[in-house]
Amino acid sequence: MAQLSSASAPKRRPRAIALLSITLLLLAALAAPAVWSIDGAAAAAIEIDGTKAADLYPGNNTCAKPFTGNALDWVKDCSATVANPKLVADPGTVTGKSGATGNWNGVRIVDGINGGDNDIFLTGGKENDTSTWNVGPGTVGSSKYDATQAYLANTQSELFFGMERRGNNGTTAFDFEFNQKAPAAGENYIPTRTVDDVLLTFVLNGSGNTGSAEAHYFTWSGAAYVEQPLPASAKASINDSQNTPSAPWGHVNSKGVWDGSDLSRFEFGESSVPLSVLPGVDACGGRAYVQLRTRSSATDTSDLKDATKIFEYEFPSITVTAAKQNPNATDQSVEVAATATGATGLTYEWEKSHNGTAWSAIAGASSDTLTYSSFEADDPSPSATGAFSIASGDGSGNYVGKVYTVLIRVTAKKAVANTTCKGTSAPVTVKKVLAVDP
Repeated sequence: MAQLSSASAPKRRPRAIALLSITLLLLAALAAPAVWSIDGAAAAAIEIDGTKAADLYPGNNTCAKPFTGNALDWVKDCSATVANPKLVADPGTVTGKSGATGNWNGVRIVDGINGGDNDIFLTGGKENDTSTWNVGPGTVGSSKYDATQAYLANTQSELFFGMERRGNNGTTAFDFEFNQKAPAAGENYIPTRTVDDVLLTFVLNGSGNTGSAEAHYFTWSGAAYVEQPLPASAKASINDSQNTPSAPWGHVNSKGVWDGSDLSRFEFGESSVPLSVLPGVDACGGRAYVQLRTRSSATDTSDLKDATKIFEYEFPSITVTAAKQNPNATDQSVEVAATATGATGLTYEWEKSHNGTAWSAIAGASSDTLTYSSFEADDPSPSATGAFSIASGDGSGNYVGKVYTVLIRVTAKKAVANTTCKGTSAPVTVKKVLAVDP
């Protein structure tokens, strides 16, 4: 399985732990910044199943059953071609079973296991007091606190979380902390907290024949994380009713080994909350610095158990590119197509400029493609300057062979939550070589 790596640094105790934050880089065109989101701003949100039926596959599908319908879940496909760079894992961390296949939606976060875990709270740190944090290599103790892998994704209106643990008997609280500011230089584990930072805590509970998943929402007051009312649209689910098929890349079983067996009951949970809970992020994008941790409960005095390094999560904005289709030397009539990512349900506005004139709208163009052939209406008179100017001393009045150039660009827009998000393409050059005098 391909993975992104982060440089490791020696650990010091307690608060002076040497750290290096992870910045995920999406291998995108033009070396664009990392965007951790549902791939291609998918048309559907991650499927959060009923409160007792969390799973990783869309609908009732598995790798043995072709995906059908419009549902979207953590497993994107079961392909033997693994081409998803959105993976957070320390160098050398095993990230899948032998013969792992499949791609995922959003970001997959994989932690070390057993003796290979470098991110354990060694002396029981407390949530609100980072001076007590003592993170280093070790074992987490009870397998129920061992976060093996997690998932994070978003649309323009929702955040989605998935969580797997190695043991299923008892209670584990999964913390996703979202900070507005980057950690201090060289820090891997100690967040820089500012007022209104957000802590989203998901409590997985399982014992005997019953289990539950609960979501909690906290904001940083400047001194402590204070619980806030959870938005009514929030959802939480656990695989209570039955064992759950693992993803095609596998999961970590109770013995600390990657395999393709089912996840036991109460080992997988998922949740969603509105994107609006995060400061500095809206439908048009933003960024946050994220850390995943586990602890024994959602109370602020509970002991912290497992952690990941802090990483940067960049929320998507609308990105637009435009290109000519079937270009030719003279472009007498040309189609320009736009490709937009980061949102669905977009509207398109096309503009043109010739010979340095101000941008003006192309009337009647509102789809993601444009057939442009109205050169004649834009042609300057023979006395115009620019592409049609006659070289000094040339009195022939012959314009044949002169090039008339138009720049065309497109803006994609979407109104979300009283905000209009937009992205504009770079200009595309369309030209016409005159075969006759204008």
